[in-house]
Amino acid sequence: LELYEGRLLKLELPLRKGVLALGGVLFLYTAAYSAALSGQMGRVDNRTACSRWIERNVPDFRIIAVIKPEWGSDFYSVEIDKTRYSYVVTGYHYNLLEAYAPDYLVFSEYEVNDARGAEKGEEFFRRLENSKDYAVVTEFKREISFLGLSFPYNPPGFDWLYFCPNITVYGRTDPDDPSREYYLKGVIANLDGDYETASAMFREAVKLQDSNPLYRLWVARNDLVLAESLIRENKLNQALQILDKAQTHTQMGLRIYPRLWERTQLLGTQVQIRFKLGLALEKAGYVDQAEKALVLSVEDSRQQKIAIDSLKNVTLSNWDESYKQLHYALVGYYLRQQRYEDAEKRLKDLLALDANNVRALVMLAEVYLRMKGHDRETLALLERAVSLDPGLLSESNSNVAKIIQTLKRSIKNP
Repeated sequence: LELYEGRLLKLELPLRKGVLALGGVLFLYTAAYSAALSGQMGRVDNRTACSRWIERNVPDFRIIAVIKPEWGSDFYSVEIDKTRYSYVVTGYHYNLLEAYAPDYLVFSEYEVNDARGAEKGEEFFRRLENSKDYAVVTEFKREISFLGLSFPYNPPGFDWLYFCPNITVYGRTDPDDPSREYYLKGVIANLDGDYETASAMFREAVKLQDSNPLYRLWVARNDLVLAESLIRENKLNQALQILDKAQTHTQMGLRIYPRLWERTQLLGTQVQIRFKLGLALEKAGYVDQAEKALVLSVEDSRQQKIAIDSLKNVTLSNWDESYKQLHYALVGYYLRQQRYEDAEKRLKDLLALDANNVRALVMLAEVYLRMKGHDRETLALLERAVSLDPGLLSESNSNVAKIIQTLKRSIKNP
């Protein structure tokens, strides 16, 4: 108030000097702070500095992972030369980090801030900090300083952080493992769609370190793709050989006590391998072996669900539908082999899990039609299916309506 009314000179001399000194200090601090911020803006951007460090220190063809929040873009992330390196995005999914096992993980302060308060994000960084596979290699931190004085900087929002985010680079702790060189080449070939080269590289990695479940997983997944291609070309014998080898790798991977997430992935891959193997074996005329493979695929799927349920914050949204599809395939096999009792049992297992499964109701009705002597059960099943899905009576499903009418007449006039 004294200052505002222009009566500063009326103050006692010591007080006047103190006020002037305080004002001078505040002015100098503000000026120095502004100069420090301007200096930071004039320095090389941390993202650019990190990109240059990668180009100088990371050999070609390495796998580099980034975390990109859902709202983010390359604008907020470190630029990676995708012609030199394989580039993968993990989000806050630590299981993807384990799956790709990249050589480096690069993230900015944006990703760290975005993870706060988000359970999955916080868990990602917690697991990363406690990981034995990764450690901080280098950091690029902002320097808000002027003439040797450092100033704190707590931006109120992410826009204020844009010109000076901190960047952190994590690297693997086992970069000199010779098997890893083959693994990296395999992943790169796989991502490029060169599955034959990938297969050769993964197998070399397994030879050097056969106790790594991740290597086994990649061999099996890659072989599954190769086999599917051969099946489409009707090269069944070659496909069967590859699927059999792929199955061996998943089994070996499961025997060496993988981490829980790796176990879920090995089981999921084994489900697909045995499913494809069963269909290919039946097509090739090996009906008994086909049944065994299809039955095992169903059992593996159950085991996968148990493993997934043990994982925190991990769900398999399509497991129920996939599990049903495996049953449908097995029922189809039994119908083709005229093993109606086995088909009936499998469908009843499905209906025990979901009594409103329309497809299972219709398939069970088909089984009873073939078995004969089950008209009332068949009619009840079809009427229940229609009540759940009236679309079954549409023109495209006219057979259902005809069968219902035929059954009603048969029951009325046996």
